[in-house]
Amino acid sequence: LAREAAQTGKPCVLAFVGETTLAAVSGGVYLAATLEEAALLAGALARGMPLPMAPAALPAALVKMAQAARTALQPGQQLVHALYCGGTLAHEALGLLRRALGTVVSNLDDTLGAAHETAHVVLDLGAEEFTQGRPHPMIDPSARRQYLIEAAGNPEVAVVLGDVMLGWGAHADPAGALVAAWQEAQTVARAAGRALVGIAHVC
Repeated sequence: LAREAAQTGKPCVLAFVGETTLAAVSGGVYLAATLEEAALLAGALARGMPLPMAPAALPAALVKMAQAARTALQPGQQLVHALYCGGTLAHEALGLLRRALGTVVSNLDDTLGAAHETAHVVLDLGAEEFTQGRPHPMIDPSARRQYLIEAAGNPEVAVVLGDVMLGWGAHADPAGALVAAWQEAQTVARAAGRALVGIAHVC
């Protein structure tokens, strides 16, 4: 694909989400591992600006928030459970988390298995095994609730990742639905003397 893109003679950005790292290849073709990297590269190419060839640093305010959240966790809390409505952001998270944490199990590549309670997990809740006989979670985000409550009840889970999908055909208030489930999950975690960190990607 990169070779064919190079033959067009035009600058191209290929987003192999979760599969590679930010890089330039020959013929004006650039590879990105995330949607954000792809957007930043494409924007720089379109404006004739210097290309961002390294991932952007997190804003200082976010780093400070993350450090504060970490201090509230118990020593045994070390797992990340990612609960996504769809596959694109789930694939992106899976690639990033595997680079940072090593082993991460997922239904995306049939590595989930029975040991998911003691492992880092990425779930694509929009996959066929979760949507048979029920609406896609973009339409009915309540499907995520049971997995969020399960994560909150797991003494090893520290961080829950998720997405809020906006747009045509999506739930009228996906953020509101996630907030209600999140508050319920926080109640479960607090009752056990634990904190739970939540990070949502709005798309």
